[in-house]
Amino acid sequence: MPNSESHPSSVLLEDLITSLDAVACRHAINNRLTFGEHSSILTQPANVCAVFFTPGRDNQVPHRERLYLGVIHKHTA
Repeated sequence: MPNSESHPSSVLLEDLITSLDAVACRHAINNRLTFGEHSSILTQPANVCAVFFTPGRDNQVPHRERLYLGVIHKHTA
């Protein structure tokens, strides 16, 4: 993707959901990208999709069994 960058993430799925709830941002599970060790949410009305994964072998995170933000992107028409 042009102009995209990759950064390590420490954002947990639960933390993002709590933050979205705190500001009354509607969100729902994105079933198309939720399977196995992946989970995804889609915010409304902004149409931002956040995909979470269990950490890779080389990722240094405190909770290896939890889901961390892996990808975030905005759906466009």
